[in-house]
Amino acid sequence: MEFRYGVECGRIFEVLGSWSWYEDPGRPIPPEVTKLTGITDEMVRGQRIDDAAAEAILARASLVVAHNTGFDRPRLEERLPAFEGKPWACSHAEIAWSEEGVGSTKLDYLAYRLGFFYAAHRAEDDCHALLHVLAQPLPASGRLALTALLDQARRRTVRVWALGSAYEHRTMLKARGYRWCDGQRGRVKSWYRDVSEEEAEAELDWPATEAHCDTARTVSMSALTRHSERAFLL
Repeated sequence: MEFRYGVECGRIFEVLGSWSWYEDPGRPIPPEVTKLTGITDEMVRGQRIDDAAAEAILARASLVVAHNTGFDRPRLEERLPAFEGKPWACSHAEIAWSEEGVGSTKLDYLAYRLGFFYAAHRAEDDCHALLHVLAQPLPASGRLALTALLDQARRRTVRVWALGSAYEHRTMLKARGYRWCDGQRGRVKSWYRDVSEEEAEAELDWPATEAHCDTARTVSMSALTRHSERAFLL
């Protein structure tokens, strides 16, 4: 879906287009997926996403928004490398939903909290629903959801890696907000935490002094790299 919005105000002005394709996965769709989405083997047989059309849409985009960018971005960059050169924002992780009094970040729940319902679990329906979510004022602050998302996406963040941490300190690290990276796909195998630039210097000292890690390293991130595989490399 392509839309026009105010860069400063975050107000959505116009939907410019919406596109949807099927792609044959080359294997049977599991019954539970068909039950959830309504998509059958017959619907996708012989189908393929139009990469050229997708790249043409992407070329016009100033920002890519997804509701779980950490899942979507690496897969889309692998399929279409042009995605690597675009800034991304995540409506799941980069809006402070808990501070707005919203207890779940699932898209269908956000829709419910913001006063509407939709047929979830189909890509095009999810895109329309997310656009409607972004157009709404947030429950506590009253700011438009897209305004809050744009503000956060423009900020630089820092990924702090707690290298060489002992297994017995995992509970302490988790309590601090660190997450485990298993090292697959060439990633660093270690605990990590994302913080603001202002917090980075103090956080860099914590793994060694409190969790007895061998060392700590940082990776600076912007919307061009955040949520991508590049954020997992040192």
